[in-house]
Amino acid sequence: MGCDIVAIGTNHNLPVDDPVATATRLIPFANSTISIGYYKYFEYDAAKNAIVDTSFEWCEQTRINCDCGGTPAQFSIEGYNEREIAQALMGALDHIGLPKFLSKDDFENPETFCIYEFESKRFDLRIFKENVDFDISFAGRWFQFVDKFRQPYEGENRELLFDFRLHIFKQMKACGCDTALYFPDQGDGEYIFDEINLPSKTLLDKIRRGVYSTDSDQLTTFNVADYIQGNIVLPEKSDVLCFIDTFSDLRLSEKIRN
Repeated sequence: MGCDIVAIGTNHNLPVDDPVATATRLIPFANSTISIGYYKYFEYDAAKNAIVDTSFEWCEQTRINCDCGGTPAQFSIEGYNEREIAQALMGALDHIGLPKFLSKDDFENPETFCIYEFESKRFDLRIFKENVDFDISFAGRWFQFVDKFRQPYEGENRELLFDFRLHIFKQMKACGCDTALYFPDQGDGEYIFDEINLPSKTLLDKIRRGVYSTDSDQLTTFNVADYIQGNIVLPEKSDVLCFIDTFSDLRLSEKIRN
């Protein structure tokens, strides 16, 4: 089984307390109307005096960017269904039947993996309190990606990496992130993703200290800027846990153009 690439942005400045304002920042990625709402997993059955499972149903609350055609992108507010039920029942959950393996607290204070999930034909994003799980565009998987950094930054190799990074950079700018991290979705990379809800500074500090690495021969981090500037190429037999990308070259190019 192969490993896929995970790309996350740290320290975003999205207004996550306001779903409409957050979704509005993502309009450039939609190229369509954006439907803001939630997936309905549960509902209250008065006849049974119980909360029951329902079909996987999209419930729209509002739309933005309505002048644009095409299939609407979906901006999902995670945990909304559970909180809506708890609020509607006004503290009566102690006297109502609940689905198996769920408690009153699961409805009043649902633990969600992310805050929002954005799905469109062009981009998929998952938004956390301080970090963003980015959409990936790369013709290959993790080990093919790593191999690109063992080769000089020129020719086809330069083109492939530039296109990959530009796709990420567009998301970085829209979300206001300062750094991107690339790591595998299996092996030690899973430990990083399991803690994606940590504050950005804490997560990056743990990565740099090698907290997530179980291989003493593995490079903990590899700085993409060093590679782009021609200062270093990844040794042939070396593996790496996480690439750190600040996009200093692309930011400089923007300043020069402006």
